[in-house]
Amino acid sequence: MSSTNVAVVGAALGAAISIQISTIFLSTTAPLLLLPLLADTAANPREKFEEDEWARRMLLQ
Repeated sequence: MSSTNVAVVGAALGAAISIQISTIFLSTTAPLLLLPLLADTAANPREKFEEDEWARRMLLQ
């Protein structure tokens, strides 16, 4: 196998591993980062609604 072929195979393997790691990160860590936001909204939906209304009014001014 020539050095060019080795480099191409190595690059392809590296890209495949990188994509797998990114997929694992997005499927496991990203939802964990969103949990506090979801928990806050679920714990006090009225307060969240009022904050959203205030932000909407500020944007419309």
